[in-house]
Amino acid sequence: MARERLVAAATELFATSGFGGTTTATIASAAGVSEGTLFHHFPTKRALLAEVGVREGDRVLGVAFAGLDPAAPPPDPETLIRALFHYAQQAPDAYRVFAMDGDQEDLEAGFAAKRERVTQGLAALLAGWSARGHLRRMDPEIVATLIFAIVDTAVRRLVLEDRWAEEDAWLREVVGAVRALLGARQAGADA
Repeated sequence: MARERLVAAATELFATSGFGGTTTATIASAAGVSEGTLFHHFPTKRALLAEVGVREGDRVLGVAFAGLDPAAPPPDPETLIRALFHYAQQAPDAYRVFAMDGDQEDLEAGFAAKRERVTQGLAALLAGWSARGHLRRMDPEIVATLIFAIVDTAVRRLVLEDRWAEEDAWLREVVGAVRALLGARQAGADA
């Protein structure tokens, strides 16, 4: 499908040449379609970047949250965070896309699409786990947003600054922060 090829080409080009350094003509050519076809699917380059963000959010959800059931007890956060760190190490371009040169508003639109996708998926899981007493009472949307911010910041530092030698320290601190945010429901706590 042309749409899929366009998203794949845009992801690769934005990661290597930056959003500002990539033209729609270059993306269309790399995808093997005309520029008119690109604009048929995406009215602007920013809209294409937002779709790249949505797709990346879906990949993150698939890596960390696939198969999780909000009715079952949640897994240990370390398992999920370790999976995300491994994914980032294997697919660093997914993080470079939103860190390359370009208009900040454009880059934020793409990153916001990713953040929204991931936090919605995580919030749904948190709501289920909280409602069943596996986690403390919480506002799942706020907690999901905070967890995303912590984990994504760590991953960006690891990828963009090539700090993989410090991975264990980052993992330990991120897991500690996420566990603190989630908090196990205390016996006798307000339900």
